[in-house]
Amino acid sequence: MKKLTTCLLLFAIALSVFTLPASASSAKTVDEAVAEIMKTVPKNATDLEKITIFYDWMNDNVIYTRSKSSIHSALVEKQGNCDGFARSVQRLLTEAEIENMYIVGTASGTFGREGHAWNLVKLDGKWYHMDTLFKDMNKYNNFLISDDALARKTHEWNRERYPATAKNSYATNTRSSGEFVPAGDSVYYFDRDKKQIKRYNATTKKTTTFESNITDPCLGKYGDYIEYKTANGYVFYNYRTNTKTPHSIEGNLITVQGDTAFFSNTEDGSASLTVFDIKSKTTRTPTPPKSAGGNLEYIGIHNGKVYFNDWYDIYAYDTASDKFTKLKRPADIIVADSGDQYFRSVEIIEKNGKTYLKWEIRIPITDEQLRAGVATSVSKTREIK
Repeated sequence: MKKLTTCLLLFAIALSVFTLPASASSAKTVDEAVAEIMKTVPKNATDLEKITIFYDWMNDNVIYTRSKSSIHSALVEKQGNCDGFARSVQRLLTEAEIENMYIVGTASGTFGREGHAWNLVKLDGKWYHMDTLFKDMNKYNNFLISDDALARKTHEWNRERYPATAKNSYATNTRSSGEFVPAGDSVYYFDRDKKQIKRYNATTKKTTTFESNITDPCLGKYGDYIEYKTANGYVFYNYRTNTKTPHSIEGNLITVQGDTAFFSNTEDGSASLTVFDIKSKTTRTPTPPKSAGGNLEYIGIHNGKVYFNDWYDIYAYDTASDKFTKLKRPADIIVADSGDQYFRSVEIIEKNGKTYLKWEIRIPITDEQLRAGVATSVSKTREIK
């Protein structure tokens, strides 16, 4: 899901600790959330792997919420603005005994130039920027980058207040749009000239050829898997077990949960799902209810059900029974040929011990209303059990 990438943060306030007051019980809850995340870090993980795990966890679990600025909001409620993101990353890096700093400045986004916060992290004796919220087309474009690389984007900050970074971004020869994937103790990237995937090992500091005959420069990372395409077809590579599983499934890869991959296709305006078990190499195609249109997009998992949405409907897929159900469409979703309303930014959130679906509904407005700051969407929630 696309996340908004700006947050309101006054520079003067941001120089101090900018978190909501926490009670003893909420502080304990944050500690528990941190402990749960730390359990996902392998025992002998390198610093690169730890940093990547924290970066991925924030991206995969926390949704942008402009009014939420505390660590508790981000790590427990899984909602946060840039301050909540940056403070949470700082907490996790500190827990992992990785030297880091919280940094403030400004950046341009949906609402123009505003205050912004992100992180500096020290790896192999050198400092790098890491912005878990503000991203470009590639998820990792703001991952371990240099002062100059960040300055070429929209970020501005007082360099005299913070240590200078490495001259080049981490593994700088791997940097190009859509091709940089950190996984485990390595970085994987596409060599355009040789049509190969290269692997840079952070431990040995050596680069080797990982795969040849690559026909598509895009690398996708999903959990413990990297997916890429060779002349012989698609491959899932589990970087933890060092195993490769070829497959020939066409369509949009939505998500990989554990060892199960979910693909979406659209035929005649109706979305369909293909479920691929990577270990057993078996495929099944449960039929979802007739949809109004658009590819399925992954929302999240709750109580053994995987939630998806297309433009107008939300679906729950039961992995045990292999069956789809379509949730009742909210009354304010109107399917029409033009000027219609549709879902956007659908997420699963937890609040006060309950689980909810949260979504935004696009509201058509005029250009004049847009310039006047009229909202283009409204948020809705529904409890799921």
